[in-house]
Amino acid sequence: MKRRDLLATTLTGTVATATMSNIATASNTVTAEKQSTTDRFIAFTESFQSLSIPKTCDVFNDIGLSGLDLTVRNGGHIQPEDATAKLPAAHAAAKSVDLDIPMLTTGINSVSDSHARGILAQCDKLGIRKIKLGYFRHTTAKPISGQIDFVRNSLAEVVKMCGEYDVLPCMHVHSGPILPANGLALYDLLKDHDPETVGAFCDPMHFAMTGGSGSWRQAMELLRPWISLTSIKNFWWEKTTPGERGEQRWRPVKCPVSEGIMPIPEYVSELKRNGYTGIYTLHSEYIGGGVYKHFTLQDCIDQTKSDLAYMKSVLADH
Repeated sequence: MKRRDLLATTLTGTVATATMSNIATASNTVTAEKQSTTDRFIAFTESFQSLSIPKTCDVFNDIGLSGLDLTVRNGGHIQPEDATAKLPAAHAAAKSVDLDIPMLTTGINSVSDSHARGILAQCDKLGIRKIKLGYFRHTTAKPISGQIDFVRNSLAEVVKMCGEYDVLPCMHVHSGPILPANGLALYDLLKDHDPETVGAFCDPMHFAMTGGSGSWRQAMELLRPWISLTSIKNFWWEKTTPGERGEQRWRPVKCPVSEGIMPIPEYVSELKRNGYTGIYTLHSEYIGGGVYKHFTLQDCIDQTKSDLAYMKSVLADH
């Protein structure tokens, strides 16, 4: 029984006459819904992909996280074509240490994706109710209006497909050559959709990169009905090689959550003001390029512990 079907059945009063099996299903669904509306911390697995999924689960459990934001995309922890075979094992590995997988990070951005339905079917089967969608690249070689129309149409088709599996697709606020590259642009894409069918994935780092001190607040207010997920990460601006005329240039550098440009307590306050109660996924993007210093895997684990402790202290004030 799908979650929305169950809600409709409840409203018509027919659950009272359901079989014991359906009552048990309803109870499990309510429990899952209750968990999904509780502030809790998971972590994005991208920086931990040198570890097996069972080992990642052990590490996340030791850190004190409650689950995984599992990468199921090209170059991810699970390749899209392997989702049917490997997602159940990943789910079992998480459950074995009392973690869960409430969401996946995917590359899905089209109904023509040959592996999309396989991933969504496994999500439905395993109770993974949210996914982050893949990205749409912006190019200056074509008019942007036509590119936005393409994204809008593709999103509508993907939303319909995800609805068949009772999975909520969430579009990420990003920056750089990505559509959308700011929160106001994301609102423009989502405004005609029912918030029950598609969500906004907020991101403090990308909000601050593109939204300055005020735009991201306005965007979050507009996105309020759709806010379904948030990452936690931060950055600062670092001087880089001057331009050919000597002008100073800057680049964004990822840094510890408590030390960056986005004031995290204010970000959380705005989330709360706009009604958010849900998952915080620590992105822990400390492995690879664009980081303020070189990190080993152990450094990344230690920093994730520190970020978690900091976030718990912030949430304690809210």
